[in-house]
Amino acid sequence: MLLLHSRIQQPVHQRTWDFGDGSASSSSATPTHTYSTPGTYTVSLIAVQGSCRDTLVRPAYINVYNNPLSSFSTANVCLGDSVHFTNLSSSSGDPIVGYSWAFGDATTSSIPSASHYYSSAATYTVVLTASTAHCSDDTSLTVTVSPGPIANFSTATTTSCGPASVSFTNTTTGTPTFTWNFGDGSGTSSQTSPTHTYTVPGTYSVTLIASQGSCSDTVTRPAYITIYALPLSSFTTTNVCLGDTVHFTNGSSCADPITSYTWDFDDGTNGSVASPTHFYSTAGSYLVNLSIATAHCTDDTTITVTVSPAPVVNFSTATTSSCGGTAIAFSNTTTGSPVFTWNFGDGSATSSLATPTHAYTTAGTYTVTLIASQGSCGDTLVRSNYISIYNQPLSSFSTNAVCLDDSSRFTNLSTGNGDPLTTYAWDFDDGLTSSSISPAHFYQNAGSYNVTLTVSTAHCTDDTTIVVAVSDLPAVAFAPSSTTACDGATIQFTNSTSGSNTYSWDFGDGGSSSATSPSHTYTTPGFIRLRLLLLLPEVVLRLNRS
Repeated sequence: MLLLHSRIQQPVHQRTWDFGDGSASSSSATPTHTYSTPGTYTVSLIAVQGSCRDTLVRPAYINVYNNPLSSFSTANVCLGDSVHFTNLSSSSGDPIVGYSWAFGDATTSSIPSASHYYSSAATYTVVLTASTAHCSDDTSLTVTVSPGPIANFSTATTTSCGPASVSFTNTTTGTPTFTWNFGDGSGTSSQTSPTHTYTVPGTYSVTLIASQGSCSDTVTRPAYITIYALPLSSFTTTNVCLGDTVHFTNGSSCADPITSYTWDFDDGTNGSVASPTHFYSTAGSYLVNLSIATAHCTDDTTITVTVSPAPVVNFSTATTSSCGGTAIAFSNTTTGSPVFTWNFGDGSATSSLATPTHAYTTAGTYTVTLIASQGSCGDTLVRSNYISIYNQPLSSFSTNAVCLDDSSRFTNLSTGNGDPLTTYAWDFDDGLTSSSISPAHFYQNAGSYNVTLTVSTAHCTDDTTIVVAVSDLPAVAFAPSSTTACDGATIQFTNSTSGSNTYSWDFGDGGSSSATSPSHTYTTPGFIRLRLLLLLPEVVLRLNRS
């Protein structure tokens, strides 16, 4: 851009400027014109005053040179790093003959592409001036020099038994972001002070990268964390009864050698062998603890062991001998509160009742067994040949009803069912008895008598009772409606007998009847002998009448 001045002395009514670059003319007294293209330009001025005019031409009056373009690039850095400046300046025609750098910290340089070290963190304005023989240009950029972080960390746990959670304390300076690598192949962490769980025994290097803007710092602690194999304490045992020894089976394991075992039996005693046995003197529940150790780690486990007061079996019965078919009641005096199993020795099913009653059906001698079980405890009592069962005799006899003045005869049908009968005892219910096998007996009075027969073997008895009827004698009396008649006549018989209700008529001509007062037709002339038979059980009275 050029400012041109006119030196015309007289007043001018009109001026015309030609700047020589093809641009529009100007009528200003002192115009300003911008030449956009380098070159040499002729400038002319025409002044008009009235009818007068004058022209001034200045050949090759204006020289316009190419202007250089100052340009460069760089990047922000961390304190302690050098800043590298890349010069991108250019010129269209005239060569650049010089560069001037002002780094913003009172230092300069004239080399084309400079490097510079800043001693303080700050933001600096850097200016580059590029010059040709006639022209110069400058440009500026800001460069930030950041205070770089200094990575640092620690942990209170550098050795542990796995799996282990390790908490890291980050003491890095600045306000960076973080990348942790725990060395075990797990993912990284961006937390400031993370806690990491190591699950596999081994030695691990830990790396922390602290990044703040373009700045970063890395610290690696080789073989920093050591994780040892954690032993597994394990054992098995069983509950026992008081008086039994408890056996402990050690199932502990570890990748590293187990160096010690410590048992606490919870009764004031301890042990150090791998798989001990132990005797408890008192019933109860005991928390048994096993602690195992390797060179670096320990583990323990606890199991409850129950020592039960064992039941003491005892039983009895009021009847140790009996006759067949008798139920035996057993009295159970076992201590504790167990469950029971009875074996009665006769092949029958067992019983779980506390105090059962059992019927033996076959003669013999039997061994009775009672098993009492309480938890893991049990006790058994066997009473050999405890119950004797004898054959039960069967009392039986037969007799007949009789009339007064007849003897009652008794037929003994009793059996001993395998054992001999030793005694017979008859009670005739009239104050008299007998020990005969099959007696006869005469009753003084008519009536019904409860006759009892009791039979005995060496161990057992049986009795049975039968009612015997002794009847009064009947008085027979009857009369026909006629004692003479023509043949073909029907005779009516009137029965006035006492002491009987069963009758048998014989009409003398071969006819008969059992009616009380029958009628009969005679068809043949003659003399007839009549008979009325009075029937009592097993007694027949015959009365004849002509």
